[in-house]
Amino acid sequence: MFIGQLLERLRPNTGIQSRQKGIKSKQVASADQDITKRPLFQASKNLNSTKELNKALREIDNNIQDKTATHQQLLLKAEILLRVGKFRKSKEILTRISNDKKNQSSSLNAKHLLKILPQLREEAATNKTKKLIEDLRKIAQKYETKLLSLPSNDDLLPRLDITILIRKESRLARSAELPGLSLELIDRTLQDVQESLWLRHDKALSINMMGQQQTALKLLRELKETTKNEKITNSIDRNIEDIQKHSKRYQSKLNLYLAKQSKIMIKSNGLDATFLPEERTISEKSRIKFLVFRKARAILTENPKACLCLANSILDYFRDDLAAILLKGEALAALKKDDEAVDIWKSLSRSKDENIATKASELISQSLSKKAIRMSAKESPKKALSFFIHQHLKHSITPTINKNIKKILQQLEPHDTHFSDPDLEQHQLQLLFNTQLIECLETRFREQNRLGSTSPAQKPGTIRKTAPKAG
Repeated sequence: MFIGQLLERLRPNTGIQSRQKGIKSKQVASADQDITKRPLFQASKNLNSTKELNKALREIDNNIQDKTATHQQLLLKAEILLRVGKFRKSKEILTRISNDKKNQSSSLNAKHLLKILPQLREEAATNKTKKLIEDLRKIAQKYETKLLSLPSNDDLLPRLDITILIRKESRLARSAELPGLSLELIDRTLQDVQESLWLRHDKALSINMMGQQQTALKLLRELKETTKNEKITNSIDRNIEDIQKHSKRYQSKLNLYLAKQSKIMIKSNGLDATFLPEERTISEKSRIKFLVFRKARAILTENPKACLCLANSILDYFRDDLAAILLKGEALAALKKDDEAVDIWKSLSRSKDENIATKASELISQSLSKKAIRMSAKESPKKALSFFIHQHLKHSITPTINKNIKKILQQLEPHDTHFSDPDLEQHQLQLLFNTQLIECLETRFREQNRLGSTSPAQKPGTIRKTAPKAG
């Protein structure tokens, strides 16, 4: 078994095993020091990937359920849990193993891990904070600013309350009329510090600045229901009243905020920002969104990363702008993030705006055809075509032939598709495509039991053979 191959007998600590009642205190200290120096994670040292760790955990849990798990398997589970940061669950297992006198080797190793568990927990927390600070600095760099409140790795104190520092930095960002930066800093921090009420409170303030008053009010009201802290409750009440009283305070400034953020984004990507007017000339009637979108569309091919930044900037302040959402998907596709792009276009393909819905469907089809053409080079053309059609049906989009699919069809029956008459060739390819489409539909209907549970399942091609021929 997988587990059996990985389990190795942990090296016993002979210093501890040989201790006797008359030992001197100095010798005890020396043996104790040996414990802390022993190698970590002996049982799981050959597990080098998340996939391997998860597979090992599944096998151990199955053995636990069958009541056949050994001490070494339990010790392996405890080690894996330590490695993935689940210290409480690991401690429960290690405590049980350490109290078992029947298996001295496993007991000693469990005691060793229990002894250093607080240190491991502290190191994990420190590393998590370091990763958070690194990500926050990258966000700030994107906005061409620095987070002066955050400590360096060398100055990082144990159990640092980073929420206080992020609240300060997000407040500075809002004061600098960069609510987008404020929101990004808060959202990234909330991924690690989900229980922070004050960060959620400040998120509402950032969203309010970005023209989303109703969303901000909803966040504040939900937050009020979850806390009994008088200080934060009073702040929530004040801000709710302020937003309701001055509901249009930031609406007139959205163009200015969008221009400032877009100018920073375009410069950070090494491009010229002269397409935007001077900040002092920007008013509520300025066509900033149009200018930013036009620039983003123009640089899609040469700099999709900058295009994505500009599209996101528009959506920060005009989140329902369908053209910007569509363009964001195109930028993601250009950056080879096809699945994310298709997810965006899928929602747009159901839009009430027919032009947007049609364009989104076309983009999904283009993306799927590119995958299909790559698949046809590695696998069979028929399998690639089947994938293309099935994916369209999955997204509720009508599959049609484009240049990539035409190449795949020509691979299916190359001798019959070379016609001197282009119209005749197109007709033949369409028949081939329709044949594959019907087979895919038959398969789908059978899987969904739509052909009738009492009648025998039809074989592929039945509909095609019994239906009247085209023409």
